[in-house]
Amino acid sequence: MKNKKAVFVKKSQQFKIVESELSSLPSPHHVLVKMKWVGICGSDLSTIEDSPYEEIVLGHEWVGEVVEVGNATTNVKVGDYVTSCVKIRCGYCSACLESQSTCENVYSLTGGHGTFCEKAYFPEASLLKLPSNVNVNSTLFEILAVAENVFYQAKDILNLASGRILIMGAGLLGLSVALVLKREGVAFIMVETIPSRIKRAQEFGLECLHLSQALMGPEYKDFFQCIIDATGDHLGGTGGWKYLEHFGSHKFSGIILAKYIKPVNFQTYRFFSKEASLKWIQGCTEESFKKSINVWKDKIDSLGKVLITGSYTLEEINEAFLMAKDRKKSARVVICIDEA
Repeated sequence: MKNKKAVFVKKSQQFKIVESELSSLPSPHHVLVKMKWVGICGSDLSTIEDSPYEEIVLGHEWVGEVVEVGNATTNVKVGDYVTSCVKIRCGYCSACLESQSTCENVYSLTGGHGTFCEKAYFPEASLLKLPSNVNVNSTLFEILAVAENVFYQAKDILNLASGRILIMGAGLLGLSVALVLKREGVAFIMVETIPSRIKRAQEFGLECLHLSQALMGPEYKDFFQCIIDATGDHLGGTGGWKYLEHFGSHKFSGIILAKYIKPVNFQTYRFFSKEASLKWIQGCTEESFKKSINVWKDKIDSLGKVLITGSYTLEEINEAFLMAKDRKKSARVVICIDEA
């Protein structure tokens, strides 16, 4: 069985389409999935800037259709629409069978086993079922699951700080967190430097200021009890890390979601007059992913009208990444692999 995949080549900084032979099911617990849509994530963009690999297959925010199942599968069938978290566990090793977290066969979709391909094998245990009316907008479930995970892990902090919460960055991650907080009735303010992103946030009824406006506002200095950094330093961005001290109140919590690929200059002396705690939260869990699907399934199409800003074929993946790198225009860019 032939299978095409897009391989990122570090030397050329381009993707090449490779065709190879796909072997049979790895185990009776595996299924074969035909990819439908794969979103380009900020993690993909930072990886191609700082990849340790000469060649790598990216893509981890995916939606696919089951086309073949092993004879030991019980929960999915041919025709089901599925997705997964980034970490893939087998479900049948001794650790999995004993409900331990250290799967003997675990791997990451960001570690070279990505989904920018026509077909891929997955162990059934790592698959999450999607509603039957999936479409390109369904690639947003994963980023919303990250936001659900943020709220779950920091809800005590966020509820206590309601009204004094700052979200730095109105990209896709910052917007997703903002939408979850809004749903939960938690009050916040957003800051951003790109006008088109500010406008996009305002389309959702979110209060979003330009960073310079917030910096010049004396009412915001030393004000926020919780600061969520959803910026990062890839694609030429400088990140919001350095503004934590400016905006943070005497006793504040920083929640870091952003990915920084360059060394961060952490000037500790600026924090000596404050009681600051920092918490790093990245990724989602199966629980937060299931919640995302359940909570957002009826709203995902309306979100997609604003957040899906481009769709391309697998053969157009280089053009797709150029679009995704355009921070002024893009939110979620999707590779449409098989929409038939």
